[in-house]
Amino acid sequence: MKNQMKLLMLAFAIVAFTFSANAELGLKYSALAKEKKTASTSGSGAAAKGNFIIQADFNLGSTHPGLRTGGYWGGYYGYGGFVPGFTLNLDYNVHDYASVGGYIGYGARHGLHHLAVGARGTFHWWQLLDDKVSADLKSDKIDFYMPVHLGVYMYMGGGTTARFNGGAGLGFRYYFVDNIGVNMEWGRQEMSWAKIGVQFKL
Repeated sequence: MKNQMKLLMLAFAIVAFTFSANAELGLKYSALAKEKKTASTSGSGAAAKGNFIIQADFNLGSTHPGLRTGGYWGGYYGYGGFVPGFTLNLDYNVHDYASVGGYIGYGARHGLHHLAVGARGTFHWWQLLDDKVSADLKSDKIDFYMPVHLGVYMYMGGGTTARFNGGAGLGFRYYFVDNIGVNMEWGRQEMSWAKIGVQFKL
């Protein structure tokens, strides 16, 4: 009986020691991984405080066609639908999770010129998520974000009509090198329902 108790106590001690050692090693590994992750992404993320982004996109679709078949819109008759054009965004990261900036967009169809100007703010939620979880979400190369914009949309051609312009959506950026990448945004964007292009990080 005594021998059995000794063996039981020894087995218990071995199990307790093994669990304690593994727990300690796990904590050390987790802390080391977090430290390594922080060091690798700090100041160099796709969205990091101090980044200045120049983004040039082609517009896909139009949120302000301005011209509709047989209809009347803003003082003009004509046709609606897709308006070929582009949008230029300038974004500055005031925080790892937020950026502010401006935009200007231009498009033309059937002799009617479209011009959009204004300001926008962006919430970089992918960077926030990467900072809160232990897994590496590659936020040094990937940025999912939510842009919001406010401004003016103008129609020009035989006169000028200006309207309030506002909206929001979702965006995605991927950097295949440190400072150059591709992007796509969709939702109610500055001039279109979606846009695709390139960005440069300074």
